[in-house]
Amino acid sequence: MTSLGSLHPDKRNANKGTAKGQKQIVGSIQRNGFGRSGLIDLHGNIIAGNKTAEAAAEVFGVDVEPIIVETDGRRPVYVKRTDLDLTDPDPNNPARRLAYEDNLSSHFSFQLDPAQVMADIEAGFNFEAIDITLPDLGEMLDKATAELLRGGESNLIGTPLSIPEQFIILIELQTESEQKEALEHLTEIGYKCKALIS
Repeated sequence: MTSLGSLHPDKRNANKGTAKGQKQIVGSIQRNGFGRSGLIDLHGNIIAGNKTAEAAAEVFGVDVEPIIVETDGRRPVYVKRTDLDLTDPDPNNPARRLAYEDNLSSHFSFQLDPAQVMADIEAGFNFEAIDITLPDLGEMLDKATAELLRGGESNLIGTPLSIPEQFIILIELQTESEQKEALEHLTEIGYKCKALIS
């Protein structure tokens, strides 16, 4: 059987996490038990739920055996908690509390790593293929950078970010042919360029 400790965290996870978010995840697991499943690939690499796996290891230990459900992604997978009842009239019932804790811990534990995002873009990752536009990405990166500039490094899990100094120009053109011409010209004179369409 697979142990929690035998699963592999995503070394290129763009979510660095926050101390506040991690504390909330650990606390939620301690108060409510495990609620949300994670996602691993066929080799046991964690695709989604890296921070939850860290918290689960802290609460249960690395030797606990997770329940692994094998699927090809063609059907939804739901975890049914037989001890929870969302229709319970108590406004503080455990199911309602877990619903809030799940959403809020996701919100507070998200800390985008600009260096990893830039590395993924350099490697050719296409954010538009997952419906993230350039303005969306810019907004997320602005928030992450602003947090770093405010001294947010102390709130991050692990090593503080090291963002290499980069100078980027975004040129807005009217047509694809203008874009192609500008890209060819800038590449010819020695600039490293990428064509992006928003």
